[in-house]
Amino acid sequence: MPAAPLKPVLVDQQPSFIEFNWTAPYDGHDPILDYRVLWDKGLNGALFFELTASTFNTLSHKTQTVLTSGTYYQFKVIAVNSIGDSAPSESVSIIAATIPDAPNKPTLVFQDESTIEVTWTSNFNGGTPIDDY
Repeated sequence: MPAAPLKPVLVDQQPSFIEFNWTAPYDGHDPILDYRVLWDKGLNGALFFELTASTFNTLSHKTQTVLTSGTYYQFKVIAVNSIGDSAPSESVSIIAATIPDAPNKPTLVFQDESTIEVTWTSNFNGGTPIDDY
């Protein structure tokens, strides 16, 4: 039986998907044939459901399920070989992307007849990097 895969790592996310990958575990001297992905909506950690029964033996998964922005999801991965299923990986908690919070109030840095310079700090980015202001 294979060992449990390592904890999944977030690769990318948008409001419509979450993508993560993981590292292949020790195969127990029998090649890993596939991976199963489990998920839990929320953070209770007790109600994991099978999200996909097959990743076609890839080391990543991109959700095809409708996500609720701002909601936490947990994901685990199970390795499968001809002997059986591994224990599940440690779970990763990811919040589905949402709109960012407004930045803090701007502060005046410099002003003359033709120029105004301001600065501000960002708040929560909504789960994805802020591209522009």
